[in-house]
Amino acid sequence: RLAAGTHCVVRPHGVTDARASQEQEPPRRGGYPQSDRGTARRLSRVASFPGTAARLERVQVRQAGAEDLPRLRDFYEQTGYARGVAPADVVVLAAEDGRIIGALRLCQDHGTLVLRGMRVSQERQRQGIGTRLLQLAGELIGQRTCYCLPHSCLEGLYGRIGFEKMKPASAPKFLQARQAEYREQGVDTILLKKSPKQTRWNIPVLRTIWP
Repeated sequence: RLAAGTHCVVRPHGVTDARASQEQEPPRRGGYPQSDRGTARRLSRVASFPGTAARLERVQVRQAGAEDLPRLRDFYEQTGYARGVAPADVVVLAAEDGRIIGALRLCQDHGTLVLRGMRVSQERQRQGIGTRLLQLAGELIGQRTCYCLPHSCLEGLYGRIGFEKMKPASAPKFLQARQAEYREQGVDTILLKKSPKQTRWNIPVLRTIWP
């Protein structure tokens, strides 16, 4: 399974597709919001393939609710992600015609906000789904500090929403241990951190799956 437009298999934290995706809500008929011109340009390149544009129009990216939990668990099982979903997780999903084709988790891990479980259905990888999931995740993270431990080749993808490489010694101890475990398994990962920055926008409220 290839990740994020980059030719490498993504295992840590369930990340699969990654440099391949885009945005918080489905594109409006006739174009994208003015604030999302970058997404529109990237999608225009993807849409050059026959039938891709029409399929992207049908993809809805949104925050999951309690009613989505059974389907999310099935999706993660189908895509080989063993950790599943907890009711306290904040989950972003991508759905097409009612079928989940992508998801990621924002979860509290040892009291720390961590982005995990990025997955995109194999047949929908490299079509802009992963980037759209990350864009909404970035908005939900807002001014909070968040960490992730993806494959090293995904540094640029996560950098689009503000994640930056950090020194392993500066990371929470549990993440250092997790990275060491991946290293023993031969998995090349990178520790990334998204730090609060000054902004004029309001900080969003994270809504867990269960109200």
